[in-house]
Amino acid sequence: MIANYKNKSTAGLSLGLILSWFLGDTTKIYYYVAKSQPFQFVVCGVLQLATDVIILGQMYFYGSKEKGGRKGE
Repeated sequence: MIANYKNKSTAGLSLGLILSWFLGDTTKIYYYVAKSQPFQFVVCGVLQLATDVIILGQMYFYGSKEKGGRKGE
């Protein structure tokens, strides 16, 4: 995530990989809440999900620039 920011690029990252992380982390949080697991587990899951969202955002902004810029630029 930090390297992506410094390089202003997400080259080498697969959208499918990040989406699978997102799905897995969402499922994990649901499980932790449904099974009344310790609060720390939920917090860690939320932090992991937030990281997934940030990387997806980087893929949107930096990935589109690698292909000629966002629409309207």
